[in-house]
Amino acid sequence: MEREEIYKLFVDTFGEDIQYTFAIEEMSELIYAITKYKRKLATGTKEEVAKCKKNVIEEIADVLNTAESLRFMFGKKEVEKIREEKLKRGIKRCKQKNLDVK
Repeated sequence: MEREEIYKLFVDTFGEDIQYTFAIEEMSELIYAITKYKRKLATGTKEEVAKCKKNVIEEIADVLNTAESLRFMFGKKEVEKIREEKLKRGIKRCKQKNLDVK
């Protein structure tokens, strides 16, 4: 099944409102996972850091999936246009900071 079909299935099955709520939940879980990872980097054991890193990776995957679902819902073409503009603006800011950007 293609991803676009999967996102359509999600929206058709659960509705847009649930998809918004799911995205918010996943983003908050990523925020929590990163915060915990940073804390464990400073105070945790190697095992704790590894466990937290694994959790961050899992939450990144969840957020990317929900972000792609939102992109499907709001319009892939429009989102990609803005995304490119923001990347270009970021590169410009890096160059203004005299970073070695080609």
